[in-house]
Amino acid sequence: MSNRLFYWGLIVIGLSSLSPLSSALEKTVPLKLTIAAGQTKAAQLQNIYANSELEITATIDCDIQLSLIRSIDQRQVFLSNMPRDWNTHLLINDAGQYRLVFLNKSKHQCKINGQLTSSLAPADIDSNVKGNEALQKLSKQLQKLFIADDIRYLVATCNSQNAYASASTVVLCKEQIALYRDYSSSPEIRQHLTLFTLLHETAHALLTQWQYPFNSNEDVVDEFAVLLTQMMNQTAAAESAAIYFESQPSAEEFQHKLKHDDRHSLSIQRARNLRKWAQDKSLMARWMPVLIPHITSERLLAFQSASNKDLKQRIANELKNRNSSNTH
Repeated sequence: MSNRLFYWGLIVIGLSSLSPLSSALEKTVPLKLTIAAGQTKAAQLQNIYANSELEITATIDCDIQLSLIRSIDQRQVFLSNMPRDWNTHLLINDAGQYRLVFLNKSKHQCKINGQLTSSLAPADIDSNVKGNEALQKLSKQLQKLFIADDIRYLVATCNSQNAYASASTVVLCKEQIALYRDYSSSPEIRQHLTLFTLLHETAHALLTQWQYPFNSNEDVVDEFAVLLTQMMNQTAAAESAAIYFESQPSAEEFQHKLKHDDRHSLSIQRARNLRKWAQDKSLMARWMPVLIPHITSERLLAFQSASNKDLKQRIANELKNRNSSNTH
């Protein structure tokens, strides 16, 4: 596993070093290394977000020195000789790319067998969010639209202005809500911005569930989010988001992107994209081949009457296959 890359497609948020992983959103990869005497091997950690936690659990048969290095400036943020049985938690304060380096200090070959876990455990999760009427309504609307696993919506303290998603959970940071509160005094605009943020992350979650190959492409996700606003009769949310993105200073944002990994387009371009997709009368038709297998039968029947000949046939075939499966 020399220089193996861990591409996690994950977003991680802040937590205490003592937070229980049982309540966390997690991604685990195996950690199996064979290192010659005096040699090193490294694992590249891509797209690590601020205040994330890595947990390493492993057994070894030699003396290993572990270091964590931030790629952008080669700063060593952790260095320690590891015991034969590891259960190590590393907290990462700054977002970016990192490198885990394993140095075999023994005079013989070393084997490491364990796992590396990236944790999405939100700090200070609002336990009352489940009863939040707006989020419940969003969840119910999605259930009427799509055949998909339930998506859990949480609000959390993240120590950053952001929102995150996995295949089954969307986390909205309290700092992002505060950002929208500072941006506008209008409750309606704040509601629109929050909704678009949630739909953007929901798009990530759904495309991940459906194993869509571009589920981490932020422009694709923005486009799907615009479509979701149309399917849910919430088109004002996309326009409010476009206006918000237009207000962001491009020069400052560009400098930030030079120093940090950020797959989103510049905000001014995101605004243009949102408006372009919102006005695109072919948007639904272009996405339907992707969505047909995942739309509920009730909604497929409604879409069938408004679709072109090719899409009508695709929908008819899908419904026929479902009816056939139900009778067996």
